[in-house]
Amino acid sequence: MSLTPQHTNESYFKGKLTGIFLPKENSHSGEFHFYAIRWSYLKITDVEVLEAVDVRDLKVGDFWHAKALKAKKKWLPYQVDFPRIMKRPEIFIPRGEVDFYSGTLLNVYIRNFDLSKLKKRSFEPWIEVTADIYFQIEKPKPPLVPTPIQKVNENRVSVPVSQTVPLVVDPVAASVNENVTPIPATVLPGDTTIDVKKKRPGCGSMLSLFFFGLIIYVLFKSGSVFLLPAILIGLAYFIFHRFRSSCLPMLFALILFIVGGLIALHYLPNQARQVKTQQTKDGEVKISPPKKMKKDGSEAIDFTTEKHIRWWDFFKSLYKADYTTSNNSFFASNEVHRRLASTTTAQNSIGFYTELYRGLDRMDGQKIDSIVKIFRNYAGRKHLSAIRTAEMVTTFVQEIPYYLVHDLSCQEAIEQSNSQFLTDYHAEGKPCLANIPGGVQSPYEFIHNLKGDCDTRSLLAFTILKKMGISASVWVSESYGHSILGVGLPVGTGVYKIVNGVKHYPIELTAKGFRLGMISPEHTDMDNWNITVYYNKF
Repeated sequence: MSLTPQHTNESYFKGKLTGIFLPKENSHSGEFHFYAIRWSYLKITDVEVLEAVDVRDLKVGDFWHAKALKAKKKWLPYQVDFPRIMKRPEIFIPRGEVDFYSGTLLNVYIRNFDLSKLKKRSFEPWIEVTADIYFQIEKPKPPLVPTPIQKVNENRVSVPVSQTVPLVVDPVAASVNENVTPIPATVLPGDTTIDVKKKRPGCGSMLSLFFFGLIIYVLFKSGSVFLLPAILIGLAYFIFHRFRSSCLPMLFALILFIVGGLIALHYLPNQARQVKTQQTKDGEVKISPPKKMKKDGSEAIDFTTEKHIRWWDFFKSLYKADYTTSNNSFFASNEVHRRLASTTTAQNSIGFYTELYRGLDRMDGQKIDSIVKIFRNYAGRKHLSAIRTAEMVTTFVQEIPYYLVHDLSCQEAIEQSNSQFLTDYHAEGKPCLANIPGGVQSPYEFIHNLKGDCDTRSLLAFTILKKMGISASVWVSESYGHSILGVGLPVGTGVYKIVNGVKHYPIELTAKGFRLGMISPEHTDMDNWNITVYYNKF
């Protein structure tokens, strides 16, 4: 018994298929599961129109079926040689010497796979196969055109005689032989539009153009070095999108894209020179008067001091650190500090600071646990990322007022350094902490009196981050007479140094507003920086 096609005014077509598909992943047995085939390209030739088809016969044996196989909207010949995974395959049905059909196929049955001719494409793991294909094509609806309106008199107009008149006929051949007849080139439906209008840009294109223009405007106003790369990459995209069927414009677009990317990569490490500091809200630092304490069963007397620090990060989150330090613990650290500075065996200043920083870090590691606990609680409660956790620590240190620390008296430091910065600093009557071994305070000494300059701040932040499991380092520069903190996190922008295989991005801690990867523009020559102590988590 023969069955008529399932859709009214449609016929089944039969043809020879040459297709490219991607088999099921990790299929090494040579057997293909037809349900797992993902088509990339289908070329159908020798098309015939069938008068009647028994669909049940098509479902016998191995077959592949789809109710609808929608074709890729824009078909480009060169993509056949570069198969790729797409939601819709490319369908190509020759219709004469210079024309072809590429549209949706309905009720598709692919069977009689010729596995003897199965072959790999040049681009693994694509497979090329031949088979028979049965399909239907939906007949396009004819456009509706109203009949001319007849004029009755000067004031009245008649109603149209007929509402619509069909313009086209059934694209499937009107008369065929009883069984099978080769299909002519004109049978497959084509473009039936009478007046073809130029396609207007859609909302997506307009929005893309708007956002691209907005990005260019922002880069131009900020004076960013990425303005030129952005223009080149945008121009490359436009050329590729507009002329992607032509090889020469595509090659030119590729060159523009590569040049723009190289320029961006060249300036990316130096982006810190272009980025402005991002100021945070003003916080508060308070030190309560010392309180006399006496331990039970002991005659020893101690004085404790409460500290209250409030600060904001770059995401407008408020943090509070309330802790207490002890005079006795401070003096104990101070004594060990002096002994470390006097017994170092280093032969140069970098070696001296490396030994001193390492000793101070080990000495006070346990003494600052109360501070570290505050940061850990905030990181867990707020679900902070590693970068935000590190910036929580650095903004805490930046909130503490700057206080210059000398290993000599303040006057001796001015006379021996010949530094204009020191001269100007003291001429303005700013505070100074004198006679500190090495000109740096240990982490506990700093959180006790809250007096510290560049290396004191960097060492405290390093010790805190290390105890929290975040890669960090302390950098020293003899050329700049300065010290900064390095953080081994994937910041992605700014200058950096490779520390035992890990990128460490510097950050200035003597002033507010500097984020990870940001330092003063005059300090960006990485050759002038030396790594003293460091910690890498991995």
